[in-house]
Amino acid sequence: MLFNYDESEVYKVISERRTAANVIEINTIQECLVRKSEHSWQRIVETNRKPALACRMTSKSLDANGKSYNANDIVNIFITSCERFGFTYYPIKCNIENFRDKLKQIRLFVKEEGKYICKACFEVLDIIESDNDLSQVEEFITDTNFIKSRTDFNCLLKIAQVQTTDLPKDYLALRTGKSIYDVAFYGRNPNIWII
Repeated sequence: MLFNYDESEVYKVISERRTAANVIEINTIQECLVRKSEHSWQRIVETNRKPALACRMTSKSLDANGKSYNANDIVNIFITSCERFGFTYYPIKCNIENFRDKLKQIRLFVKEEGKYICKACFEVLDIIESDNDLSQVEEFITDTNFIKSRTDFNCLLKIAQVQTTDLPKDYLALRTGKSIYDVAFYGRNPNIWII
């Protein structure tokens, strides 16, 4: 044993308010004790996890201009756009001041067999106010039918450097420090902060 401490005491201290930082610290200590952990600093760095916005795609098919889109179709629009043009734009409703200089990545999740799976990770290059206007960016999106049918966004995230392989299997919600599968993907909010 590298450290002389009682694990039950450590967990008792953080049990009242478990934040992502607390959980990462505990997992890093556990990894030093030769217990592999998905949420240690080493694993977070190895898997290129940064504070990100987890965007949960709808599990229902959506129709736009006579074409039906499922969650994978929607994610693939952003993947292929990014691959074709080097970057693309992701529409989102947000308070731009809360996101500016904080948002570095978005991760798109699709529900498969009852569980949300991360399908793609993008680096966020910029946040642009849009007022539901795609006219200046639609040339960088391979299929704008679905996006044009949406009227609930006020910003566009300029995204690039798509990653679709070797994505982590689990993430922590930043506010609670709990696995996204334990608490974060329940409820109505499709977007949550994760690491």
